[in-house]
Amino acid sequence: MTVLSRPSIQNVSKYQNADNRNKPFDALVTRRYEFFETGREGLLSGLIKIGLVKGDALLFPAYMCGPSLKPLKDYGFKIEFIDIKSDLTFDPGALRLYLAEKNYIKAIVVVHYFGLPQRLAKIRDLCDEKGLYLIEDCCHGFLSEIDGQFIGSQGDMSVFSFRKTFACNDGGAITINSNFSKSYLNVKANPNWFAGGWYVFGRFVEVLISKTRVVNIYSSSVSKIRTYASKIWRSLLFPLRRLQLSFSKKRTIVPSETLPTCLLKSYLKSSAYMAHVAYKRVENLDYMTNILESMGFSVLHNRVGGSWVPQCLVIMNGDQNMVTFLRDKGIGATQWPGQDDIPAYTADGDFPNTANFAKSIVLLPLHQSVNKSDIERIIQAAEAWKSHID
Repeated sequence: MTVLSRPSIQNVSKYQNADNRNKPFDALVTRRYEFFETGREGLLSGLIKIGLVKGDALLFPAYMCGPSLKPLKDYGFKIEFIDIKSDLTFDPGALRLYLAEKNYIKAIVVVHYFGLPQRLAKIRDLCDEKGLYLIEDCCHGFLSEIDGQFIGSQGDMSVFSFRKTFACNDGGAITINSNFSKSYLNVKANPNWFAGGWYVFGRFVEVLISKTRVVNIYSSSVSKIRTYASKIWRSLLFPLRRLQLSFSKKRTIVPSETLPTCLLKSYLKSSAYMAHVAYKRVENLDYMTNILESMGFSVLHNRVGGSWVPQCLVIMNGDQNMVTFLRDKGIGATQWPGQDDIPAYTADGDFPNTANFAKSIVLLPLHQSVNKSDIERIIQAAEAWKSHID
């Protein structure tokens, strides 16, 4: 049986009568979002909404997924990079030195990697002192807390990608914390059932295949077929999009807002379900970490404080060969960014920590659909990898 890299679709209604653990998450039910198809589309739109213009320089951590930056470059923003620390956190002192030399930066983007909360007080003060925008990238997860606040609460603008936490096909969103954005409680769900129907059908087929063991969807051969099919699909879809733009009276690459699917809206309206997701992920992290560390794996820990609701379990001393091995065993292991998405600048020696992360970080599933049987399969596959390399 395959251990899927993403959670299964779940019936939210059965979590409505959860215990008081859900009370802290009531704050997220009232949070105001503007929705987009993807997080990267929301990021571009949000930067424009807060007043940034073409030619403005943005400072990103070097450890980024290349394709997520492409819309920003295409629009006309200038992107600069700074390395992060070996524990995936930001160094306010290094930021201050960087900004002393390059005083043309307009905004700093801080990424909460894999949901790990970043401590932002000093960076917030630095931005206020320099007159810079602080952008929080919460795409890897949004249920973590730091300094008594959920991540995404301290930036001038925050961006989210809910599909990395919930089983849904949409989920890009932003909050502009200095303004009132539309709340999803006041926004209708997308009336087009087709928008989420294909996703539901596809996930049903995926789960069915994984449980019947007909084929390992993560094997090298199947992954190559899926990659090839995806390229063909994109090559067919791109001309259609170009044709659509050619007939559009308003030609722009600035993404527009969308309506959330019914599936996404059901998740975001339920603090009880969000509590279930958070506690299940933390429980799986604690259980798996103890076992994997006893086997000699280096697992990322929260050294910052606050409450970390992880996107995945982060192994710091793996490599691409380990990912391939585990996937051939039916485990939905991944790297971030993927090998095809690693920015070229990571090879020039200026960002040593980023270059190391891109090679050595391996991500294991621990989402809310992972049960004890799945964890046993993950542990067995990890043991097999250890025996393979020893």
